[in-house]
Amino acid sequence: MNFFIKVLGYRPTEIATHALILIVSLGRRVMPRHAVLEVLKEKKVVGPNYKLSSCLTMTEPKFFNRFVQPFKGEVLDLYTNYIRRACPALKIAG
Repeated sequence: MNFFIKVLGYRPTEIATHALILIVSLGRRVMPRHAVLEVLKEKKVVGPNYKLSSCLTMTEPKFFNRFVQPFKGEVLDLYTNYIRRACPALKIAG
């Protein structure tokens, strides 16, 4: 829970509202998706207020196809880093 409060800036009430974030894997889903969103926010591909919690309910293939695959040519590190971290859940060859 410290990661959500200290790193992501969530308030306890937000965590309670989006309890799913405590159920999904921190290492294989939350952190890789957070890293992807941060890069895309830097590149202004997604808005600065785009919430991670809205991405956590997506399946791996849906998240990959929406936020990683379209930008792999522009942001190569984004693609390779996401594949390395989330690969056990993906059925996609890196």
